[in-house]
Order: sequence, then structure tokens, then C-alpha cells
Amino acid sequence: MTQIRSLFDPDKGIHRSIEKVISYQTSQEERLKAEIREYIVTDNIELQLERLLENIQAAMEAGGGHEVGVWVSGFYGSGKSSFTKYLGLAFDQRVQVDGQPFLRHLQDRLLKPTTKALLSAVAARFPAAVVMLDLASEQIAGATLAEVSTVLYYKVLQYAGYSRNLKVAALERKLKKEGRFTEFEALFHQETGEAWADYRNDELVADSVLPGIAHLLYPALFRNDQAFTTASSDVIYLMDDRVQEMIDIVREASGKEYIVFVIDEIGQYVGSYQTKILDLQGLAENLKNLGEGKVWIIGTAQQTLTEDDPRATINSPELFKLKDRFPITVELESSDIKEICYRRLLGKSSTGGATLGALFDRLGQALRHNTRLVDARYYDASFDRESFVNLYPFLPAHFEILLHLLGALAKSTGGIGLRSAIKVIQDILIEDSGGQPPIADHEVGWLATTVTLYDSLDRDIRRAFPLGASGGRQGLHPFPRRPDGAGRRQDHRRPSDPR
Repeated sequence: MTQIRSLFDPDKGIHRSIEKVISYQTSQEERLKAEIREYIVTDNIELQLERLLENIQAAMEAGGGHEVGVWVSGFYGSGKSSFTKYLGLAFDQRVQVDGQPFLRHLQDRLLKPTTKALLSAVAARFPAAVVMLDLASEQIAGATLAEVSTVLYYKVLQYAGYSRNLKVAALERKLKKEGRFTEFEALFHQETGEAWADYRNDELVADSVLPGIAHLLYPALFRNDQAFTTASSDVIYLMDDRVQEMIDIVREASGKEYIVFVIDEIGQYVGSYQTKILDLQGLAENLKNLGEGKVWIIGTAQQTLTEDDPRATINSPELFKLKDRFPITVELESSDIKEICYRRLLGKSSTGGATLGALFDRLGQALRHNTRLVDARYYDASFDRESFVNLYPFLPAHFEILLHLLGALAKSTGGIGLRSAIKVIQDILIEDSGGQPPIADHEVGWLATTVTLYDSLDRDIRRAFPLGASGGRQGLHPFPRRPDGAGRRQDHRRPSDPR
């Protein structure tokens, strides 16, 4: 018996470690090295990157008045986080891997010399400070309804090395502007024997030690050693003042005139919340006006911002209002994830490709007929010999279905704990399921179905739609099993046995 695993290119290693998701917070050099080595740039991705770089170059050269809002859209797992993370790191000259700027490593993944040259030219001419915020994992504790501008402000404070306490951060900024911060650090060490950097976010230490030091440094402002307090108070912030402060803080901390704010899952976060959308509109508009073409905001979302895109059926009317603030679009397509999965994971050896090609020559016509989807307007069910060989044991439509399933789950859970599309595909190949051996151990000729995808996502679905209070299921699964109640493996077909 010839097993499916024997078909794959041994250099790709179907058991190798593949990240569950790409996170902005992963910044260790070895992790970045592994990530960028795995990154696949398709023709569409490179085209989108080239257009975006041309827009950035035009804005930087023209100055004020140019649009600076970028909306990167694509289904969950389509590579939005990778695209924006690596672009941001390429602009950040501080980030190096193996002694080389990260930009060089991204250039190595690009296909066209012209795109490589454009990326290098833009990054060199307009060196930028890059602030990256993942709204799915860096929300403010206890403030689930905090607007994007507020969460970003706290991220800017963290980027610049300030305390998360607004009162303490204000004191730190005043000290630095007046050249007295070193004096403050010395007084803190004299008082506690500790370094201020280790305690700037410790509320107990700040409340007990800072009032006395503030009085010593500014006796006219703090009349006694209890006058300074870290307690929050109601302060009205105008959006333009807050945005200008963020720009000033980043420029002071980085020494860079140009700034790129990259915000992941922005569409999921604001959703249909009118107040959050209005806040995001104001943030983008003020960054455009105050930044004078030198400050950019790039956001990612599952949704596009156009009403006429059939893939944007989950768009809300409220989100559509953002289109004027984010007119520069990058759209990652479902075809990208198919190519990425093939090139990263499903590539076949020459012998494996020949075996599958012969199988398709013999049974391909029957396979196409028996796997044709009915009333499935958004799924491309057609395939040829080449796509069959590349994607086996999956069919092209499976990838679009998988992205829709992941998108629905991400909408319910915020994406926390959810796997990327390629990780789901790998888990299907190498993990046991329902007492059955891994798919890679099946005989050549076995074919995945939508039930295969459902089985792999079963735990994710149960987490997104948990048991009701009575212990029974509340309604039906959003992606129900076959109505005839067939078992897990009864739906897995061999091309030689089409039905």
C-alpha cells in the first residue's frame, strides 16, 4: 500500500513546526527568522505590496493632503497579519536577523527585482518609526469597549518606555522634556535601591514612593509629599490633541519624522459599534491632517469596505462609512492561501506528482463530475490536472470553504486561539482524529471532503458555540453534519470510487 505521505516533497517536511497564527508580539530573532523563511509571496501579494509602496512613496514626497489610510482585507488566515507585520518590520531599521536588516530578508522572499528595489528605496528614503498593535490580544483589561485611539495611545506609551499609568507617564514626559529624568532615576534608586525601569508599572511602588520624589523635584507644584497622586481623574481629551501627543511621543522616542501605525484586526474590533467607528474615523482623519503625509495608519480586517464585493456579505453599513478614511486598499484573495499551502506544505516530489497525474488522467473527468458543488456561487469547484496534483488530498473548493468557516469562527470568538488555514491543513494531514490514523497514513487515492474540514474544526466550533445551561445543544451547528448522520470517515472518498 502506498501512503499519501510518500507523495510529498521531503524537503518541505509536513511534520515541521508551523505557527498557529502570526502575532505582532513575536519579536525574538529566532522566531522572526523562522517566520520569514516560511513566508510565501504570491503574484497577487507582490502586486498589492508594489501598489502600496508606490502610494507610500507618493505621499511621503507630496507631504500634506495625501491619503494615508490603508485597509488590508482578506478572510481569516489569508495572510493579513504576515503581510502587515513584515512590511512594518522592513521599515524599522532597528530590527535585524542574522546581522542583516529585516528588510533584506523580506526582499529575499519577493519575486521581482523591481519590487525589491522599490521596497529598498522607500525604506531608505523615508526611515520610519513603526508602532504595531494587535487589537485581538492587546485590549485594555477591564475596558472591552475602549476605542481604538485609546488602546493605541497606551501602546504608544509602551513603545516609548513610559508607564501605563497616565499620571506617571505625564510626570515622566515632563521630566524628560526638562532634562531632569536622570535626576529622577537617581532619587528613586536612592530611595528604594532599585531601578525605576523595573517599577514604572508597579502601582504599589508608584503610590508609596513617587509623591515624595515629585515634591522634592517640584516643590512649587506639589506642596507636600502627598500632593502627587496616581489616581485617575476625568479629563476631557480632544481627538486632535491626543493624536498630536501620540505623534510627538513616537518622534521623541525614536528620533524619526516618519511614523507607521499598524493595527491588526481593526475591522473585527470596531465591527458595527457606531462609537468605535466614529473614533476610528477621527483617528485616521487627524493622522492625515496632523501628520502631513508623514504618518500612516494601516489596518487589517476580514471585511472589505466596498458594497459591491460579493465576499463582503458580513460588512455592516457602519463599516462602509470608513471607506473615505481608508481609501488605499490591499485585498488578499482566497487563491493566495491555496498557493501558499501548496508551496509551503503540499508540494509533491517528482515521483509523487507523476503518480497523482496518472491517477487524474484515469479518473479526473469522473472526479470533477462527482465533486461538482450545486448552488455554491462563491466556491470555485473547477480544477485541472495541475491543481489536483498540487493540492491533493484536497480540492480547490475546500480552501475557500475553509476560509469561510474560519471567518465565521473568528467573528464569534475574535480569533483568539483559532488556527490559521495552513495550520488546519497540516493538522488534518498529521494528527489522529476520531480514532482514525493521520490522513498522511491513508492509501493514495483517499480524498478529503467538507466533513474532513468539519471534523478538524469541531473543537473550535464547540468553543465558539458552547453547551447551553441545560447541557443540551442550543440550536444547530452553524456548519451541520450530514443529515443522514454518517460517521466521521464514511464521507471520505477515493477518486477510484466516486459517488
